[in-house]
Amino acid sequence: MNVNFFQRDSAINAANNPLYDNFLSGGESWLGLRYSYKGFTATLRADAFHNSNRYNPTQALNGWGLGAWQLSKTFNDLTITAGYIYDQIGSGIMFRAYEDRGLLIDNALVGLHLKYQLTDNIELKGFTGQSKFLFDQYKPVIKGFAAEGNFALGKEGQVYIVP
Repeated sequence: MNVNFFQRDSAINAANNPLYDNFLSGGESWLGLRYSYKGFTATLRADAFHNSNRYNPTQALNGWGLGAWQLSKTFNDLTITAGYIYDQIGSGIMFRAYEDRGLLIDNALVGLHLKYQLTDNIELKGFTGQSKFLFDQYKPVIKGFAAEGNFALGKEGQVYIVP
């Protein structure tokens, strides 16, 4: 839960908008639930915003709803996940789905994610879906595939290469 208090101050342009002139307070709250049973894992997150300034510092954001859900199952070396997915390829330059609630960044991919552990050092993953935007999704469908590895060089494995 996050609570904000807005104090009007025209010297820093904190005036002449509804947050500082009328509402004076606001906040955001989240409730997350996680349940595991017989190899299945289900998560659910509810989001609520009341006069929140996270999306736009001069406008109040109000609303509540299902912020994220996910159902996952692992079969030996294969993990299948459906719902709101958080992952990235490599360092995240090509694709990154992550969240930072304090900044109201929630770039989840709403779709399907497959991850296969080929060897101890190599992982394959593929995904498809739409990017999340508050309680909706953007229209374009994103698809991706990555093969990632972790290899040690040297006798003592002091240098790692992650392509």
